[in-house]
Amino acid sequence: MEIYEEPMVSIREAAQYLSIPESTLGAWKQNRSIHSVPAKRQGWPTLPFAAVVEAFVLRALRNLHFTRRQILDAAEGIRRDFNDDFGLVRPTSDMTVLRSSSK
Repeated sequence: MEIYEEPMVSIREAAQYLSIPESTLGAWKQNRSIHSVPAKRQGWPTLPFAAVVEAFVLRALRNLHFTRRQILDAAEGIRRDFNDDFGLVRPTSDMTVLRSSSK
């Protein structure tokens, strides 16, 4: 299975798996904080596995009491700083950005 492009679960299913309100996941999908792909048929899944991982990361930030704006900024910053649309998902061996930003 291609974890970045192949739809795996619906918003409802991911919300249940991650204990996140559907409305939150829907908002994250709409503002592109998590990736989605077009459904192959109406009612079919639109979230690839990578989106579930992204949602897990964003939920962790929320559990740390990050505000909605801080969560969006963090997601955008990681993607920008690592020059990777899937920066919240992919492991990286280059921790230079993290080291320099923590000083």
